[in-house]
Amino acid sequence: MALIKCTECGHMVSDKASMCPNCGCPIESLSAAQEEMMDEEPKKKKGWIWVLIVAVLLCLFVGGYYGYAHFANSVDEDSMDEADCIYVDNNKYAVVELTPMFIKALEVYDELAPFSEGYAAVKRGGKWGYINTKGEEIIPCEYEEADGFREGCAKVRKGTETSYIKTKGEDVTPKMFSRKTENEKDMLYEVFSINDDNNWGLKNAKGNIVIEAVYDGIDIGKGLWAIDNSGTVSNGVALVILDEIKDTYDNTDGEPTMNDIIRHYGYADLNGNDTFTDELKQLCQRSKGLAYQQKDTNESSNYDWLQGTWTINTNIMGQTKLAKLVIDGNYATFYSDGEVLDKGEYEIYDGKINFGSTYIHIDEEKQLIMYDDNHYFSHSSQPTTSVSVATPEQEKELNIMARLKELNNMSIELTNELARMRNSGRMDPVRYMYIKQTVLNNKDEQIRLARQLGDNQLVYEYQQQKQKLEQAYRVLENNY
Repeated sequence: MALIKCTECGHMVSDKASMCPNCGCPIESLSAAQEEMMDEEPKKKKGWIWVLIVAVLLCLFVGGYYGYAHFANSVDEDSMDEADCIYVDNNKYAVVELTPMFIKALEVYDELAPFSEGYAAVKRGGKWGYINTKGEEIIPCEYEEADGFREGCAKVRKGTETSYIKTKGEDVTPKMFSRKTENEKDMLYEVFSINDDNNWGLKNAKGNIVIEAVYDGIDIGKGLWAIDNSGTVSNGVALVILDEIKDTYDNTDGEPTMNDIIRHYGYADLNGNDTFTDELKQLCQRSKGLAYQQKDTNESSNYDWLQGTWTINTNIMGQTKLAKLVIDGNYATFYSDGEVLDKGEYEIYDGKINFGSTYIHIDEEKQLIMYDDNHYFSHSSQPTTSVSVATPEQEKELNIMARLKELNNMSIELTNELARMRNSGRMDPVRYMYIKQTVLNNKDEQIRLARQLGDNQLVYEYQQQKQKLEQAYRVLENNY
């Protein structure tokens, strides 16, 4: 039994009674009214609970946002000219693929800048704009100056007015944000030069060459020929430069100045590819040859020591290769892994042997041919124009190196395919498992072959590469 309140007189009445003993009001109407009141009470309470929950969540969101904003925009005196436009761009971590379409798109530009966060400044008709990793012009060339993107924004100048833009070209209000210090573990690459700073390339943190020193300039975001030119490679490519010396240059006036040079800009990836055509490379080499021909004419008779066969075993991009240079009279042939890479009549100028599209540095004082600053070719007196090896051991070594090259190329193709699937957002689980297993199996075979070569350093490098691959696959699987 429960007590309910009479709606007429307010007297408390048993819910079992048929009428109110005080005023005679029927109990049925009392029960119905009371039930309605009881139904309204929980609804009101639930409404207040939801209001309270929404208010708490709103406070947490707003407080978290302003807390993050305060952290992201903490000020120091050296960051006064930056813009606060922090956000994540889907293109930020895309890798540039040097496809024919991408290379073709670069032809319309007079000057290029390094990639940064998925975009690169490009110059056409005296004005700067921006392209993405596919070579598409996403911001028109309409600025007198254009910096690289940083945390989603870039500083530009149009006329005398400086402003900040996002990746779609929209203006943002300049504010201050914290300077981010590069961690030492992110300093993965270092620009290096050989032959008195005339040619530039790139090494990774282990000192292995990833871009050979065959360019007149290389930039990974810190300017050409910077004193401390180390850092990360953005979007998988570095800016590289080839110089063509004008035919009007007179070497009697000293070294060529910028007025004597036509500068060609391009990009190089970490697999030995670049956006320059073979014709352009040969043109630049010939221009230098003609420029210095008179200077070296009187010295050409002093290179009899070059005649013969020169060989070297070296680690190139994780692979041990046997390179061979044969110089016979005025003709040079260059082999790698038993294959002819280049050949032709050679000339000597600017401290290099030049033939075809190849040039190799020489150390005139030691009378040796250089692979880089620390490695020299070995010399035998008689030219050997045959590519066949002299012993079964050498033949076995060449076969192993050829297989290492084949495995490396296969893994690169599969990894690029996986990157394209990931960037498109359409991951095929079956194909992914095939790629993962094949790449890891390739790495196991490379480790085994490196042990057969007796190259402990190469074994270690392959083991490290496998560990990094396994870690990358775990991260990828956790994100999907």
